[in-house]
Amino acid sequence: MRAVSINGHGGTEVMQLVDVALPTLAPDEARIRHTRIGVNYSDINVRRGGFYPTSPSLPSLLGNEAVGVVEEVGAEVEDIVPGDRVGYVKGRGPFHSEPGSYAEYRNVPAERLVRIPSNVTDDSAAAVLLKGLTAATILDLSYRAEPGQTALVHAGASGVGSILVSWLSALGVTPLVTVGSPDKAEFARERGAAECILYNKQDFVEEVRSLRPDGVDVVFDGAGGDIFTRSLDVIKRNGALINYGNAAGRVAPFDILTLAFKGAIWVTRIAVQHSDIPFYRRSMEKILRFVADGTIKPHVSRVLPLAQAASAHELIESRATMGSVLLVP
Repeated sequence: MRAVSINGHGGTEVMQLVDVALPTLAPDEARIRHTRIGVNYSDINVRRGGFYPTSPSLPSLLGNEAVGVVEEVGAEVEDIVPGDRVGYVKGRGPFHSEPGSYAEYRNVPAERLVRIPSNVTDDSAAAVLLKGLTAATILDLSYRAEPGQTALVHAGASGVGSILVSWLSALGVTPLVTVGSPDKAEFARERGAAECILYNKQDFVEEVRSLRPDGVDVVFDGAGGDIFTRSLDVIKRNGALINYGNAAGRVAPFDILTLAFKGAIWVTRIAVQHSDIPFYRRSMEKILRFVADGTIKPHVSRVLPLAQAASAHELIESRATMGSVLLVP
């Protein structure tokens, strides 16, 4: 089968389209013929190397999510049958050390497969799997947002950011967002953003303080770096800052007393709960229901051939996209 592999860490030049043999199907696995493959910033971090505590053995395939059709099941699989449309996040091992969805096929443990509702397209499903699981980890485990609260969502037109905006709006929370362009601002407004701050032209701290002099209840930060540090200045007393990504770089070490001096701010860095199978399945099914009933409206910026996976990475790194970028085998 065709797949995208890396034989070292670095830029997109390390990505190669190769022919590899599909492993023998284990008794608890199903063989999936991929129809759409999600591309995520975590894939970029794996390709670059140095971000996660462990790395895949090289050469390694990339990717952690896909949608497809079941072609064959192992002897122990009972609730999935050939012909089912399914989606999944992650294979058998840690997502950062055993990736493998950038391929035409993949053998996946059946417990990780979730059926796609008939009124949800492959594009829409693939756009919300890992990103939706991230949002569920944030809003169902890390921070219980309440009606009447105000939240700041950084990168509100991104894949995870736009899901958070829609979900928060449905909960009765007022989302403020930062975005990089007027087009992204319009995109975020269509998903429920009350106010949009152009971070390339406006100081988001000043803008949030002008809109909410007392600060916001919570900040959802997928950027990290200096954005994380500066976000501490826009949060109410006893508010919260939830970090879920580091697109702008790692957060610099800081004195924990800073949180007290700024008003007893509660801070966490989530770990996406893809290994807790009951939570994983509930969350995936919930996100797909949100898509089916219109609560979440996935947006796919580009669908590229598998052979152009490097271009997909470059698009995401350029911050020129809204929503999701997908690959088609």
